[in-house]
Amino acid sequence: MGAWIPKTPDTYRPRSSVLLCEMLTKMILDHIELEGLSAAEIARKYPGFRAAYIQAMRSGVLFGEKRLLSMCEALGLFVVFSVVRSMREQTRMMEAA
Repeated sequence: MGAWIPKTPDTYRPRSSVLLCEMLTKMILDHIELEGLSAAEIARKYPGFRAAYIQAMRSGVLFGEKRLLSMCEALGLFVVFSVVRSMREQTRMMEAA
């Protein structure tokens, strides 16, 4: 029998989670481009990193929060989260993203 790997369907993924992953992905790709980093250079700090990850992120694949945050830490990026209570502020932030 094959291994059972739990997976949360994307249809049930909260909008805030998708927005977070989109922002992290953009930040990572921008940093890689700005610094001219190769996959091998990133893999020195994040051993699980593969060259295919860059290509996948550029093609629109959204990785999970944990993987993206690990990439940010390996690249030296510090992520700060913010919680917004008002619906008006949430709408403004979602439209800006």
